[in-house]
Amino acid sequence: MKSCKNCGTTNPDSADCCKECGASLRHAAGNRAYYEDPNELIGGVEARYLRAFTERAADRYLWIWKNQAETGKKTSFNWVAFFFPFHWFLARRMIKAAVCLEVISVCITLILALASGFIVAGRLDAALAEQGIQPITYEESYGLLPERYIYQTPEMYQEDLEIFYQYNPGVKEKVAAYDAYQEVLEGFQGQIFRAALLVILLHFAIFFAISIAIGLFGDHLYFRYAKRKIQKALDQSGGADLLELRGMGGVEPSNIVIAVVLSAFLNVILSLL
Repeated sequence: MKSCKNCGTTNPDSADCCKECGASLRHAAGNRAYYEDPNELIGGVEARYLRAFTERAADRYLWIWKNQAETGKKTSFNWVAFFFPFHWFLARRMIKAAVCLEVISVCITLILALASGFIVAGRLDAALAEQGIQPITYEESYGLLPERYIYQTPEMYQEDLEIFYQYNPGVKEKVAAYDAYQEVLEGFQGQIFRAALLVILLHFAIFFAISIAIGLFGDHLYFRYAKRKIQKALDQSGGADLLELRGMGGVEPSNIVIAVVLSAFLNVILSLL
């Protein structure tokens, strides 16, 4: 059993903080996040409430938040938030932030895809207009030709086509228009590839910048979230309830599973658009 140095309460050996006053039970020398006084204010919130709310990650977050409160800085660097921003928000129960991030992600993806599509389509229309070519489908051209039978050789079928064209000159013009249209489309394959590559690069650059921002300000955002939740809990209960705070903060493993499934689902949907 562990005895709290602050209030003397006996706690289980597995406990990280006192169940009575919230003081840290990690008494190792040089522990950067060990707070002798659980009533110490960090950004206007008592350390014991923040420690109870953040649970096992309390040492890291209290140390960062105390430094930010003392220096006035709002930045640190959270590697997990940088590499997995959506999953990190959900794991830390910041549902609104995770939803906003995913909505922004979907909107940016759709905007880039639509913009590239409009640009390529506009250039294609300009090229067709310059050459006087109208878009035409396979059914509107080759679909009007007579059927080739199994016993016909290519030479025999070509003779039948020449006879067919004599009586249906308009079909021959449509076939020629379709061939010209396809030739222009083939010439645009390179532009379509470059447009797709540009979309991918822009998408990566935008989300890399967003990930850096979340990595830098993620800990501060989490502190603001923790303050709101703690204050709401205290207002509702009318006092300090550390057990309730432990149930509100920390990591929610099921949210990580939801994040993985939801990300995979959205990627499939976007790939089909």
